[in-house]
Amino acid sequence: MKVGEQRKTSQKNRGASFVMTTISFVLVIAILTFCFKASAQSCYSVPDHDQRYYCLALTKQDASRCRSIKNRDTRYFCLAEVTKDRSKCRSIKDKTQRAVCLAQVK
Repeated sequence: MKVGEQRKTSQKNRGASFVMTTISFVLVIAILTFCFKASAQSCYSVPDHDQRYYCLALTKQDASRCRSIKNRDTRYFCLAEVTKDRSKCRSIKDKTQRAVCLAQVK
């Protein structure tokens, strides 16, 4: 394989990885938003710490729950969504998550 072909293959792999990461993040947010808004009881059954507190914050519309989230980007996403403050989205470092946040928070 030539050097130019290797670069093209590498760029395709990075592009595919970016798309999969974006899809995964959007799906997690959509599932949590849809499934867990109904009941705070079901939030306690979520095994992941950050997702559990994200769920509780959305369910109870309580921004203080967002502060318990360890992942910085998820914490700011949560704060933006609960407080409906798009300026919080600007604190998210991951460009994909920031774009999703800006699109979702109105």
